Amino acid sequence: MIDELLSNPQEIEPGNSFVGMDIGLDGVPVDIARLHILSQLIPDYKLLIADSFAHVDISGTDGLNGTDMEYAREQYMKVFRTLDSIFDHSSSAVFSSDFFSDPRYDGFRDEISSGLDELGVRDQLSTVNTEHGKVPHERFNYALNEIALTLFMAEFHGYNTKFGPPTESKYDDIIKKLDPSLSFVYLFPSRSLSGDVSDVSPHRVESVASMIELRLLMTDDPDTIEDKLSVSELPVASYFAQLGSFAGRSLGKAVLNSDEISSLGDDEVRALASEYLIDNLIAPFRRSEGIPIHKKSPMRRLYDFSVDEMKATYDGFVPGLLDVARPKLDSISSQLFYLLGERKKYSQDLSSGVSPESLRTAGIDASICDSVYVPILGIMETGGHDSGDSPAGLDLQIMKLLQERILVGYNVVLSKIGIGKSIYDGVREQKVVNDAAKKGLNYGLEETESKTIVQYIIERTKQLEETVISRYALDFNQ
Repeated sequence: MIDELLSNPQEIEPGNSFVGMDIGLDGVPVDIARLHILSQLIPDYKLLIADSFAHVDISGTDGLNGTDMEYAREQYMKVFRTLDSIFDHSSSAVFSSDFFSDPRYDGFRDEISSGLDELGVRDQLSTVNTEHGKVPHERFNYALNEIALTLFMAEFHGYNTKFGPPTESKYDDIIKKLDPSLSFVYLFPSRSLSGDVSDVSPHRVESVASMIELRLLMTDDPDTIEDKLSVSELPVASYFAQLGSFAGRSLGKAVLNSDEISSLGDDEVRALASEYLIDNLIAPFRRSEGIPIHKKSPMRRLYDFSVDEMKATYDGFVPGLLDVARPKLDSISSQLFYLLGERKKYSQDLSSGVSPESLRTAGIDASICDSVYVPILGIMETGGHDSGDSPAGLDLQIMKLLQERILVGYNVVLSKIGIGKSIYDGVREQKVVNDAAKKGLNYGLEETESKTIVQYIIERTKQLEETVISRYALDFNQ
């Protein structure tokens, strides 16, 4: 199977090898499953999480701050741990930040920089189309560290083989001149749904707004996988059918190999892409994460409940984050804490007057009740079961505000997509949590109580935002 994964099949030299993986905030592409499958086939193979390359210190103006970088790293590692569980194989990861913090690295990089001068390629590096960096000095800094890290890992840690996409040959050709003993093995390029492979990051989502750059994500539900593949080019369907085949074989299933898939007709390939990818990767992933496989998750149900209204509201208008979303959040939070303070006087149980009919009448999706409000009642230190039934109107008011609070996530996503920013903002999130703790005290809520409630709401909001990110190009920008 290993030859089917590579664009330049060759005998892999014995010894340590690695594959570098860029990370981002707006979802984890399914393509990274290939990197895990390689770890099952090659001894002494490491996943190099290129976290420091995503940081502003290396990537420049389009890089991540420290908090966001940590969040991105956690999302990718969470996916790999789940893949470990699915394939019953423990992958091994190292981090570029650990090598960068080695006291020998800076001096070694300076030596490499001098070597580049001797080769006469310094100016060339400033014009390389690097994964990050917008101006010449940023691109040079990024490329220099790409080259220096590979050579550092070889000299001090014995890594003699580097795996990567063919686009990395722009660095590798220079590395060969500095150390001819290293080997370079290339994977088949990743594909966006348009079929273009020239500038698609193998492991990072670069744009959620464009149909041209639309990607399949590990967190996509089966419906979204099928919807995305239905608008894909035939070579894309073949690529993902093969990826599903690799996953199936790693699970011990009898599936078609790449040559057999290539011999099928167009309709058969498209059908197989959905079947293999869902059955062999997405469904096992969701099962391992405890997420319903074909039953829609609560925040996907809320998305479907409200998407038409949001599309009508959007209608080409990008809401301003400061003008629309944040003032609304402040107002909702104050009302919410006031009502939650009142709710503490009553039993923890949901009001007997809340019913599917009363939820429909109030315009509240049932997922808010089951998956947001009831868990929050479990968090709160209420008056206890003997404190009397809560008025139904109070519970409905709180649920209505919770729904509004979470649906503000639409405006946040749309505004950030409109200005080309990543959705996650760890610094802002921490400020919201800390402000909530102080605000809750004014309404009889304990500090830890307020923090826990707000963090829970934020996590549910993120799930809605992830759905918007996943489906944005399909539903908002076709």
